[in-house]
Amino acid sequence: MEANELRIGNLTQDKVTKVVYSITANALLYLTACKEEDKEASIEPIPLTEDWILKFGFQIDQYVEIESLVDESGGWDLQLEIEYGERGTVICVSSDSLNQSLSIPLKHVKYVHQFQNLFFTLTGKELAINK
Repeated sequence: MEANELRIGNLTQDKVTKVVYSITANALLYLTACKEEDKEASIEPIPLTEDWILKFGFQIDQYVEIESLVDESGGWDLQLEIEYGERGTVICVSSDSLNQSLSIPLKHVKYVHQFQNLFFTLTGKELAINK
């Protein structure tokens, strides 16, 4: 896992204990400065599972309208699709605008930190865990 994949607040886990950590500025500095073998021994990404989707307050097979990507004139809108099944978690960006249906699977979004980054990029908001 490289430092350039992470933002402050991203969730990762300890490779050995599987304890979940929120990335801090100091952690990013450490990952940037440390040797490759030290990185391998410290943290790993958290797989994006159904449990994590639910922790973030989403439902499986849910369409989430992304407010920041809705054209106020009614020309187009985008939704975030979240599906979970035999293939694992599948995240798609979709639109039903202009009488055309479009769904683009984002197959590279396999980990919690990637989902957090995607959500922030699309909405400008941090993805929070529901207690």
